[in-house]
Amino acid sequence: MAVCPDAKYRDGQRALEYAKRACELTAWTESQSLGTLAAAYAEIGNFEQAVIWAQKSIKISLKDPNMKDCEMQLELYKQNKPFRFGMLKTN
Repeated sequence: MAVCPDAKYRDGQRALEYAKRACELTAWTESQSLGTLAAAYAEIGNFEQAVIWAQKSIKISLKDPNMKDCEMQLELYKQNKPFRFGMLKTN
Protein backbone atom coordinates (compact mmCIF):
# COMPACT_ATOMS: atom_id res chain seq x y z
CA MET A 1 0.00 0.00 0.00
CA ALA A 2 3.00 2.31 0.23
CA VAL A 3 5.41 1.15 -2.48
CA CYS A 4 3.28 -0.06 -5.39
CA PRO A 5 4.28 1.70 -8.63
CA ASP A 6 0.59 2.03 -9.56
CA ALA A 7 -0.92 4.92 -7.59
CA LYS A 8 -4.40 3.42 -7.58
CA TYR A 9 -3.16 0.74 -5.15
CA ARG A 10 -1.36 3.08 -2.76
CA ASP A 11 -2.94 4.26 0.46
CA GLY A 12 -0.35 5.88 2.70
CA GLN A 13 -2.53 6.22 5.77
CA ARG A 14 -3.60 2.59 5.69
CA ALA A 15 -0.03 1.51 4.96
CA LEU A 16 1.10 3.44 8.03
CA GLU A 17 -1.59 1.86 10.19
CA TYR A 18 -0.69 -1.66 9.04
CA ALA A 19 3.06 -1.06 9.30
CA LYS A 20 2.71 0.17 12.88
CA ARG A 21 0.69 -2.92 13.73
CA ALA A 22 3.33 -5.17 12.14
CA CYS A 23 5.99 -3.43 14.23
CA GLU A 24 3.93 -3.94 17.38
CA LEU A 25 3.46 -7.63 16.60
CA THR A 26 7.22 -8.06 16.13
CA ALA A 27 8.09 -5.99 19.23
CA TRP A 28 9.73 -3.33 17.03
CA THR A 29 12.70 -5.67 16.45
CA GLU A 30 12.18 -6.91 12.87
CA SER A 31 14.01 -4.93 10.21
CA GLN A 32 11.52 -5.63 7.43
CA SER A 33 8.62 -4.26 9.48
CA LEU A 34 10.62 -1.16 10.36
CA GLY A 35 11.51 -0.69 6.70
CA THR A 36 7.86 -0.98 5.77
CA LEU A 37 7.05 1.65 8.39
CA ALA A 38 9.68 3.94 6.83
CA ALA A 39 8.14 3.45 3.39
CA ALA A 40 4.69 4.25 4.74
CA TYR A 41 5.93 7.46 6.31
CA ALA A 42 7.57 8.44 3.02
CA GLU A 43 4.34 7.74 1.15
CA ILE A 44 2.46 10.25 3.30
CA GLY A 45 5.26 12.79 2.90
CA ASN A 46 6.76 12.51 6.39
CA PHE A 47 10.34 12.04 5.25
CA GLU A 48 11.81 12.91 8.65
CA GLN A 49 10.13 9.86 10.18
CA ALA A 50 10.94 7.80 7.08
CA VAL A 51 14.65 8.51 7.57
CA ILE A 52 14.49 7.70 11.30
CA TRP A 53 12.77 4.34 10.78
CA ALA A 54 14.91 3.41 7.78
CA GLN A 55 18.02 4.04 9.86
CA LYS A 56 16.64 1.86 12.67
CA SER A 57 15.84 -0.87 10.14
CA ILE A 58 19.39 -0.77 8.82
CA LYS A 59 20.88 -0.78 12.30
CA ILE A 60 19.20 -4.06 13.24
CA SER A 61 19.67 -5.72 9.85
CA LEU A 62 23.43 -5.56 9.52
CA LYS A 63 23.59 -9.19 8.38
CA ASP A 64 20.56 -8.95 6.11
CA PRO A 65 21.35 -9.66 2.44
CA ASN A 66 18.88 -6.91 1.47
CA MET A 67 20.69 -4.24 3.47
CA LYS A 68 21.96 -2.55 0.31
CA ASP A 69 18.34 -2.04 -0.77
CA CYS A 70 17.57 -0.56 2.67
CA GLU A 71 20.46 1.86 2.31
CA MET A 72 19.27 2.90 -1.15
CA GLN A 73 15.77 3.50 0.19
CA LEU A 74 17.22 5.62 2.99
CA GLU A 75 18.97 7.80 0.41
CA LEU A 76 15.64 8.33 -1.38
CA TYR A 77 13.98 9.43 1.86
CA LYS A 78 16.83 11.86 2.58
CA GLN A 79 16.03 13.41 -0.82
CA ASN A 80 12.33 13.64 0.12
CA LYS A 81 11.41 10.94 -2.38
CA PRO A 82 9.19 7.93 -1.72
CA PHE A 83 10.25 4.42 -2.61
CA ARG A 84 8.39 2.47 -5.29
CA PHE A 85 8.78 -1.27 -5.75
CA GLY A 86 11.00 -2.04 -8.72
CA MET A 87 12.87 1.26 -8.77
CA LEU A 88 16.08 -0.06 -7.17
CA LYS A 89 18.62 -1.86 -9.30
CA THR A 90 21.01 -3.88 -7.16
CA ASN A 91 23.23 -6.20 -9.16
